[in-house]
Amino acid sequence: MLDAALSAGFGATAEDGRNILIRDDPEAFAHAVRAVLQHGALRRRLGIEGRHTVERHYRWDGIGESMLPLYRSLYEATDERLQVSLWPPGPPRSTPPQTDQI
Repeated sequence: MLDAALSAGFGATAEDGRNILIRDDPEAFAHAVRAVLQHGALRRRLGIEGRHTVERHYRWDGIGESMLPLYRSLYEATDERLQVSLWPPGPPRSTPPQTDQI
């Protein structure tokens, strides 16, 4: 699961020991969880750094800005397909168009 999260883009900002504790095997993971539960300073530091990481890299306004080109390309592609299927206007269809015609 950690590999999936890191490959999804979190790896660029995940820093073991700074804003996350990364462990590869169950025993090491259990020790890391125990350390976080038992040491308030570690828990606070990871929480503060984790929040700073999220605020710097995963704010909605930044995500929205990065998604605009994708949304625009999808809109333009949809708009072009609609123009092809709706222009020139013709008589109403008695049967729905095939999915490859949309």
